[in-house]
Amino acid sequence: MERAECIFKCELLLIKDESIVKFVLNVFDKLTPEHFWTAPASSTGKYHPRLSVGTGGLVRHTKYAIWWAQRLAKVYRFGQDELNVVVAALLLHDLFKFGRNKVIFNDGGACEVDGNDELIRAKDIEKEIRSKTIKTHGFDLANAIVDEMPIRDKREYLVTTAIRYHMGQWSFDEPNEYQMHEINSNLLTPVVGFVHLADYCSAQPVDQAIELFTKPKE
Repeated sequence: MERAECIFKCELLLIKDESIVKFVLNVFDKLTPEHFWTAPASSTGKYHPRLSVGTGGLVRHTKYAIWWAQRLAKVYRFGQDELNVVVAALLLHDLFKFGRNKVIFNDGGACEVDGNDELIRAKDIEKEIRSKTIKTHGFDLANAIVDEMPIRDKREYLVTTAIRYHMGQWSFDEPNEYQMHEINSNLLTPVVGFVHLADYCSAQPVDQAIELFTKPKE
């Protein structure tokens, strides 16, 4: 918990509800895999800007998503109560991005999974666990919160719901009609849809746009 309080000090200060802050820190304390602090948000950069690639990229992505949320909140005219929930959900949303098991990332991009002695490139580990984890990690984390830390009030329920559906239509490889109805229905809840939007904006490869529009034409 001390690590989360230190690394996300500025972001936690955006939450003006002490009970929500305690809830967030409790989730960090009980459920954060060690690799969250060093993992990249993306090993290839295909779906994220360069700031999210490499060691610590997932933490930087989390901060960047909250940066987006602060700016989008002005357009949506969100009040402090809504912002409390949004920031809390974004702080936690990718804790299980690479699952709950031990994964080790280093500057060379290699990682190691429990029960497997072979070192695997980070780009390969995404492929290896994508079907089990990456797509459904919002659901996995939300379920863990509900199972291990019973929800106490509506605010914590909203935070957990926003985590569950933050991947939107990409929550499953091939969502069926029922799953899409469930996702879309929940995204209509303002703070839930907003968390999805902030996460989506923060994952866009803006570096490509900069190169596209600033590179001299031949």
